[in-house]
Amino acid sequence: MEDQSPVDEFISLLTTYQHSIYSYVLTRVVSMADADDVMQDVSAEMWRSFGQYERNTNFLAWGMKIAHHKILDYRKKTQNHHKYLSDETIELLDTDKRRPTHVADQQIDQLKKCINQLPPQLRGLIRKRYSDGISSKVIASQQGKNVHVVYRMLAKARELLLGCIKRSLVTASS
Repeated sequence: MEDQSPVDEFISLLTTYQHSIYSYVLTRVVSMADADDVMQDVSAEMWRSFGQYERNTNFLAWGMKIAHHKILDYRKKTQNHHKYLSDETIELLDTDKRRPTHVADQQIDQLKKCINQLPPQLRGLIRKRYSDGISSKVIASQQGKNVHVVYRMLAKARELLLGCIKRSLVTASS
């Protein structure tokens, strides 16, 4: 990145890590609209502070630190409008670094691959239940099935997904 202009370098780094930083913000505010607002503030602050960023160090960690401070600022500004987790809980979440974000992203990618390997009927059921947020009871009604049949189908889909993920973990560790 040494032959890139500072603007190009910043854009490249932000593009690489923006999803991870946004995911972090999203887990600490009430809504996606709030997360979008905070992320806009984070991006602007990162650009204003980019001259202080030490090249070839952990850009993601630097961005997360800025995000943390922007989340606290946002909470102070809107504390009368929303119920939030306590500051102590936020601090505990921030100190829980057991699973780096890139690992979570890899796990999500693997889950998507496994979902795509499900039979079409189960894949559609998983999409309706978990992506669209439709209750099992409503799905059963839509499909003219007993709700217990839908429960069993979801259990089968989860069992297949678990097996797929376990196989991918074994393959990855080999």
